[in-house]
Amino acid sequence: MIVWSGKGVLSFAVLLVSIGLLRLTMPIELSDYANALGFFISAIFSFYFGLKWNSQDEGRVFVDEKTGERVKVKNSHTLFWIKMEYIGLIFLIIGILILFKASIWSGLISLFIVGVLIYYILSSGGKKLKKEEEHAKQIEEIFKNAIEKNESEDRQNDKETNVNKEDKKEEEDLSRYMPKTDKKE
Repeated sequence: MIVWSGKGVLSFAVLLVSIGLLRLTMPIELSDYANALGFFISAIFSFYFGLKWNSQDEGRVFVDEKTGERVKVKNSHTLFWIKMEYIGLIFLIIGILILFKASIWSGLISLFIVGVLIYYILSSGGKKLKKEEEHAKQIEEIFKNAIEKNESEDRQNDKETNVNKEDKKEEEDLSRYMPKTDKKE
């Protein structure tokens, strides 16, 4: 019995189709390699689309009428209650184990290639983070400069309005046109 939610069953379907097609096209002596390659194809599919689909879903917010509590419900794409991206990692490990069963050297080479790919992904991810941090600092500087400029303009405008108010007070003071009396009360 296969248990899945969302599009998680596609991981299993891609695994079966890729292994089936590879075993049909490859000689029987290489059936272990066909199985391993099928697991690798399914691993790449599951990992990529699992990350994409599981992070893309924003979810829906429901409000409980009795308590007023807000609950966010997201559709997750799983196979056997495991998210697709993790199923991809499991398929990768199974593929490597199949290669070790077929030949130690092919298993070691595949392990080396996977290690290089993981290193490359992690190192390029770090570079992206550094670039994002630099961009964030640049944007923060732009905002600070804009705020300082607006504040200085506001101060200048306040000074001008104060000068204008004083001029208006002098203009509005009509008592200066009234005759002055010397009476002291």
